[in-house]
Amino acid sequence: MTLRNAKAEIVRYLQTQHLMTLATVAKKHWVSTVYFAIDKNLNFYFVSSPKSNHCKDIEKNKYIAFAIYDSHTKNSDKKSGIQGQGHATLIKSIIDMRKPLLLWNK
Repeated sequence: MTLRNAKAEIVRYLQTQHLMTLATVAKKHWVSTVYFAIDKNLNFYFVSSPKSNHCKDIEKNKYIAFAIYDSHTKNSDKKSGIQGQGHATLIKSIIDMRKPLLLWNK
C-alpha cells in the first residue's frame, strides 16, 4: 500500500466516525470524549467550552493523545480504530473559528 493510499483509507475511515477520546495532562491526566471533524490535511477539530478540563489542560500543555474507534463493532468483529498523539491549539479568534465550525457542522 502506498502512502497516498494509506492516507486516503485513513481519511475515509475518519469520515465515518464522529467521536474521539482525547487525553490531556496538566497537573493530572484527563480523558474526555469530543465530537470531531477533520480537514484534507488530517488536522482534527473539536468544539468545547474553554472552561472544560481538557481545554484548560491544552492551554497549559499542548501535547495530547487520542483514540478513535467504532463503538458499534461487535466483540467478534475485526477491530478498527486509530490512535495517535500530537499537539492541540485553542482557537480564540472568531475569524479563525470559521473553517473548523463549517467542518464540524457537516
